[in-house]
Amino acid sequence: MKKIVAIILSLSLFIPPNAFALRPLSAQKASALSQENPLMQFVQKRQQGENIFFPIIAISAVVDVFNKQHNKVYSIADVEMSAEKQIEIMQWLAKRVDLPIIYPFMDLNIEAQAIATANDRTAEAEIGLRTSDEKEARLKPFFGSESEDIASLKIPDPTLSQYMQQTIKFLKQVKKNPNLKNRKQIAFVCGPISLLGKILGEEQAIGLALYDPDRYKEWIGYAKKVIDAYIAALIEAGADGICMLEPSANNVGPNILESLALIDDINDVFDKISTNKKGKPIAKIFHACITNDNFHTSFSQIRAHGFSFDHGVNYTTFAKLRPDAVMIGQYKQTNMPFEETDTICHQGEEMVDSLDGINSIPGTGCEIKSLIPGREIEQLLAFRAG
Repeated sequence: MKKIVAIILSLSLFIPPNAFALRPLSAQKASALSQENPLMQFVQKRQQGENIFFPIIAISAVVDVFNKQHNKVYSIADVEMSAEKQIEIMQWLAKRVDLPIIYPFMDLNIEAQAIATANDRTAEAEIGLRTSDEKEARLKPFFGSESEDIASLKIPDPTLSQYMQQTIKFLKQVKKNPNLKNRKQIAFVCGPISLLGKILGEEQAIGLALYDPDRYKEWIGYAKKVIDAYIAALIEAGADGICMLEPSANNVGPNILESLALIDDINDVFDKISTNKKGKPIAKIFHACITNDNFHTSFSQIRAHGFSFDHGVNYTTFAKLRPDAVMIGQYKQTNMPFEETDTICHQGEEMVDSLDGINSIPGTGCEIKSLIPGREIEQLLAFRAG
């Protein structure tokens, strides 16, 4: 079955997406939805001349830069397991670029690691060492789709998971930090499609969706419960927004997303996010690592306030389908590393120009990887700092 699934996945990336494209929202509906969008405040600040930028930089990359500038010797593991060190680095980054939005560092393994620990599968799901040369940690699939009793699986308690704890602690402490408390906090979560891929393996997960949809719904239902519990804890801790990361969507392809209604699973998670305890709306951002326009029809159905894609996606076209939403990104990183300062600045200017005329926040799209030298990251920050 693995070979069949692999062929289907490969073909789905090249077949043109559903021809029945959605119509753009009416001007009246788009205007009403825009007024409800908490990200619009940043668009308005840009229109008023403020320098708004949302860089996402890999933890290994930013640690290297921070260490060199501050004569520190923090390891990646030190920072991952210390909310205090993350705040220290984010405080420097926020000051360097005058960031209006800050975040605890992103790690797509947090939920999967919590599942492994809660269900005593840690030995089967070792988290690999993260190193500054970007040997990304990957969680080994550790459940068998045919034999596992899903009903017996525990939902991780975010207050007990060591990785989730640090994120929650970061959010709480920022609210008390005089240098950061007035900035908005975005927290990252793994999307249900990608989380299930980590639990079962991507081919196995999509194989279930294709050939045993009832079993797939059981598994994706479990993944959504894990994410829901984590999001609730993040909002309780002080998150002003949730950014869902769905890197697996690129491998699944637009046709499978649409034909199997997998977008519904993403919306199930987003629809449970409403307001914080003060009644203020929580911003909902969707990020996928895509570089073409084949996903426009399927992704425009996602009920998010903001969308973050990689360079190569035509935001102007997508914004016509979702004029109520904010486009975030998309700095062209493909030519980095080893670029001259002038080139980095030119690419930054191209990014800003490409966002002209649409509701947007300039940013990096996907995270800047640690294979990019610290010198160039500093140049990019210097460009955005004016």
